[in-house]
Amino acid sequence: MNDYLREVTEDDFTAKDSRTWHGTEQMAQELAALGPALTETEAKRNIVEAVKLTARRSGSVGTQLRTEELVVLRLGRSMRRPPG
Repeated sequence: MNDYLREVTEDDFTAKDSRTWHGTEQMAQELAALGPALTETEAKRNIVEAVKLTARRSGSVGTQLRTEELVVLRLGRSMRRPPG
C-alpha cells in the first residue's frame, strides 16, 4: 500500500498520512457540528468533545486515545497564543 501511495503521489506519502488526513477531516467536521464557541472554556470543551467523537468514529482506544488527548492539549495551548 505504501509503495502504491508513493508511486501515485510521486511523494513520500504513506497509509499513516492518509489516516491522519482523514482523522483531521473528521475532527473538523465534529467541531463544525458543535458550532462556534462563545468563551475559551466552551472552545476547550468543544475540542475535547470533538476528539472523543472522532476517536469513537475511528475506533481509537487505549494508547491512541491518549495520543489524541495530547492533541487537545496542544490545541488548547495554541488557542492562547496571540495571532501572528
